[in-house]
Amino acid sequence: MTKKDIDYDKIFLHVKNLKKVLLVATGRTGSDFFQSLLDSHPQILQFPGGWFFHQWWQVARCRNNVSDLVNEFIWCNSPTCSNHIAKFKSYYNTEERWDKLGDAKNDYFEVDIDAFRNHMLNIFSGRELNSQNFFLALNLAYGMATNINIFNTKILFYHIHQSDKLAAFKEDFSDFDVITMVREPRNTLVSGVENWKKYKIDVMYNSSFLHYTLRRIFQGSEAILPYTNNIRSIKLEDLHLYPEVVMKEFCGAYGLKHDDCLFLSTYHGKKWWGDEISGKYLDGFSNNVTKKKWPGKLSFYDNFLIEYLLGNRLKHYGYDHKNKLPLISPLISMLLIFLPMKYEVKILLYNLKSSKNLKNFSKALVWGTFYYLLRVRLYLHFTIKRVFNSIYLEKYYTKDIVKR
Repeated sequence: MTKKDIDYDKIFLHVKNLKKVLLVATGRTGSDFFQSLLDSHPQILQFPGGWFFHQWWQVARCRNNVSDLVNEFIWCNSPTCSNHIAKFKSYYNTEERWDKLGDAKNDYFEVDIDAFRNHMLNIFSGRELNSQNFFLALNLAYGMATNINIFNTKILFYHIHQSDKLAAFKEDFSDFDVITMVREPRNTLVSGVENWKKYKIDVMYNSSFLHYTLRRIFQGSEAILPYTNNIRSIKLEDLHLYPEVVMKEFCGAYGLKHDDCLFLSTYHGKKWWGDEISGKYLDGFSNNVTKKKWPGKLSFYDNFLIEYLLGNRLKHYGYDHKNKLPLISPLISMLLIFLPMKYEVKILLYNLKSSKNLKNFSKALVWGTFYYLLRVRLYLHFTIKRVFNSIYLEKYYTKDIVKR
């Protein structure tokens, strides 16, 4: 098909008018798995995996030349751009195991870069080069390069992954939905720390990462509310145990065809086995998703505080909740939050033992104390909200895809 055969203005307008649906995670909550189930759906326009468009756009150096900017986007391979090149040559993404796709775990996918580039240049023939148009054009060109029937698509799905990236997105798009993945908070915490520790212990097994993980878990959808009230939550446990129910509700929400491909975990149609961080290979849906990971990892006091501070959320989603001291729990909570978490002690000791000199030892001690105080402040904040804020749940949960 030549340029003359394609009405780029018409097809661009279709993409511009698509419902924007963003996926946000709060740690190890199965966002990549959920997107892998949407991979082959013919009515969903998307890039595979998470990526941070506006974070990349803000530091892009070639914004005065479309051709150079397209090349800069394609070949960007840094934390800022979330490894764009792997979305065209998947063997570059070993962290997500995109180099081990397929039944034999030895396959990968490739997208025609020349076709993608040509579509981008044609889209911007006479069109203003700005962040909104470039984001839409990227999704359109990628879909065309992978032979998707663009006019058949009903939603543009963007795995933005982190809620703090929503502010920049909202500057370009005022109307969008957010799907946030929910998982048992204690399992989310333990999975986040333990799996990352095995994968990159020196990078992730530290006080700052622990606080970052806790903050994401506690804030949850509340961090999304400044940007949109159109929030739907998917419980990871339900996704694994009741996929028919979850996918039927998801499709119904956006007028999508209920397709068999929604029950296959793939990227570009090739079987996906889970990320490297998980350690073992994961084969689709699993009944083990409800297994408690926190016994032995969290102390009695850690567990008590999480059960109290997130008690409404645990109850709302049907998670194990055994707080039997409701009247005095606020008082106990105010005292217990000052006790170091088991993970805080463990991480601090690891960093102190790993210190090779007095400077590193002092640095580990200072930063460990600093993030301990930040965690205490976080827990104090949620203790107050738990006691006095009667609209806490209403602000947190807007809609649930899975009906209770």
